[in-house]
Amino acid sequence: MGDASRHKSALHRAFQP
Repeated sequence: MGDASRHKSALHRAFQP
């Protein structure tokens, strides 16, 4: 379940400049 948290963080970072 750790991977999911990391992926979400990366997505949010990519979406927000």
